[in-house]
Amino acid sequence: MGQVHLENPGFSLEYPNGWGYFEQISGVRFEARRGDSTVAAFDISVFPAQSLEAWVKSRKSSETLPDGSSRVEKVRNARVAGLPSQQIVLFAFDRYVLEEAVVVGQHLYVLSFDEDNPNDPQFKTHAAMYARMRSSLRFR
Repeated sequence: MGQVHLENPGFSLEYPNGWGYFEQISGVRFEARRGDSTVAAFDISVFPAQSLEAWVKSRKSSETLPDGSSRVEKVRNARVAGLPSQQIVLFAFDRYVLEEAVVVGQHLYVLSFDEDNPNDPQFKTHAAMYARMRSSLRFR
């Protein structure tokens, strides 16, 4: 596993060998380097702080299907990096995506990765990678 320490947005974590990270406007995306046909990725987005309850409510109202029903399949309490968090599982048409929000200081961090992906032939391996990345996450 490689390790990255990012001062801004203020966290560190370990990521798989052969993967890279790409800083984006609202956070960081971790994925296999070019040339690998994997569909695996792990995103961390950073937003101004809001309560976890407000985040869940906004996700439920913004993630809707054409018939008006919510794409949010599950909401659950969790902990990440020793802090309380909220997880939602979104129906993403061909897979399920887990989003997990945690408030640290003046920021809301949202982790996002596949909860289940039948299109990924290596999903069990990738799920183990996501779990290791999530458990290695530390905030500054």
